[in-house]
Amino acid sequence: MEDHSTLEGKGYWLHRGLSDERRDWNKDSVDWVTDYKDSVNHPHRDSLANIVASLKPESVLEVGANCGPNLAKIKSVLPDIELSGIDLSADAIAHRGEFDIVFGDVCDIPFDDFDLVLVDAVLLYISPQFIKQAMDEITRVAQKYIVLVEWDSESMFGVEKNFHWARDYKTILEWYGFSVEKIKITQDIWPTSQSWVNNGYFYVATRKN
Repeated sequence: MEDHSTLEGKGYWLHRGLSDERRDWNKDSVDWVTDYKDSVNHPHRDSLANIVASLKPESVLEVGANCGPNLAKIKSVLPDIELSGIDLSADAIAHRGEFDIVFGDVCDIPFDDFDLVLVDAVLLYISPQFIKQAMDEITRVAQKYIVLVEWDSESMFGVEKNFHWARDYKTILEWYGFSVEKIKITQDIWPTSQSWVNNGYFYVATRKN
């Protein structure tokens, strides 16, 4: 498999065992997958679920779903929605609970048609070499809407900020035929990270035709 990132790389997520001491949300979690599962009530997930609910999709695919905290939050506000996800981590998928989360890569999504495709903090790991391939796949699968939670810049291909890739996703999505609303991430939405407050946006894209 190709490594799509110049940072931690796909291999890190493919082979990240439960013994990994790094924690992404709560340093006191038992393991990093539990860390993600327990982050279900992080404020940005509430905002994300409310955005998805406002669009009234019948089906949602999350790319990089981990063990499903975003899907759980969306399910709490849209109990009858069809939810699926893909992720690179076998450990995360094993702890997916009720959700249909399967192995998959943003550059080769193993699904076709969903009303909405959600991508939360995934593209910031994708290098300029592979961003078009990733966006081709996301826009192929999304029949009506795309919701991205990513870092913003004026670059179409990407500039590095704090070891993450930031891009002009509004212009990129408009190039693919979507109208786009940018919503700034504020301190109340992401109180645990100044980097997300400085750089982060929700990009809410609606297909024009």
